[in-house]
Amino acid sequence: MIIINTRHPNEHDTQYRMQAITAIESLQEIGIEILFTTKHHRKLAIIDREIIYEGSLNILSYYDSCEIMRRITSKAEAEMLIDFIKLNKFMEVK
Repeated sequence: MIIINTRHPNEHDTQYRMQAITAIESLQEIGIEILFTTKHHRKLAIIDREIIYEGSLNILSYYDSCEIMRRITSKAEAEMLIDFIKLNKFMEVK
């Protein structure tokens, strides 16, 4: 199961709103669940409840950036992050 937590398209500037809607619809069509968080600004990826990518870098849209992204491999850290951002209520218990 893949879950993406992002801000609602209405929170984007006009020029990005349609792009966000199109991307969300494409992801939903292939079975990805999309959750919306208001005032969302996190740059996080949690893979297989074990691998974490976090930082200031926009994961899917970066170019010539001085931003940072770090990778942590830890089931314990991933579970703590899932609890912190309150995603457990949307995820299957493994």
